[in-house]
Amino acid sequence: TRAYYQLHAWAERPGSRITGLLVMRLDRAGAFRHVAKASTGVRGDVLLDTHLAEFYHDATNAPGSVRITITAELTDPLRRVFLARREFTRHELTQKLAPHAESPAAIEQVLDDFAQRGWLSEQRAAEQLVHARRSRYGIARIRRDLEARGVSSELVSATVNGLKAGELDAARAVWRRKFRAPPANAAERARQARFLQGRGFSGEVVSQLLRGLGRAGDSDGENDA
Repeated sequence: TRAYYQLHAWAERPGSRITGLLVMRLDRAGAFRHVAKASTGVRGDVLLDTHLAEFYHDATNAPGSVRITITAELTDPLRRVFLARREFTRHELTQKLAPHAESPAAIEQVLDDFAQRGWLSEQRAAEQLVHARRSRYGIARIRRDLEARGVSSELVSATVNGLKAGELDAARAVWRRKFRAPPANAAERARQARFLQGRGFSGEVVSQLLRGLGRAGDSDGENDA
């Protein structure tokens, strides 16, 4: 590949071209009022910082194939707060690459390379999902989401086992944001229980939480262990 390019020069650097394409796609998506390159000096509400980690052209067989790896981070430039960074599991990337790859073996080779370089990590993907879901959902829902993203059964089990000790506290926090007051009758109790179970909390945890509500001096179960 190097020999193929040794007598050539870039008409436009890949990083610059990719940035332009990203700006165009984001602008067309209509999710933002305005989209501009940071180099223009325009100050926006959010900043998408991208890094071209790899640009590789395999020219073995004409017309060749290109592999591009980009990392992206979304930040709030005024508050200097990190907003988002998406980690993908091996399963997710396999599905995304399948329509564009020559063979499943080619995908596996690329993903093996990503894993060796530290760009692909199921552990990081699982931790990111838990961080995003824990304040709103219980173990059952988190387990389903991990499995849907193709996380290995061993890592799923290890991840949810680490959440068990804090499951009651998580359920209490979700309940408090939604209801604030203990159920006044059986019908209301059933409604609150259905909501919590729908969020992925077990019947045992829900029952323990609701039994602890309304105790003397404890309107929201703060003293219930």
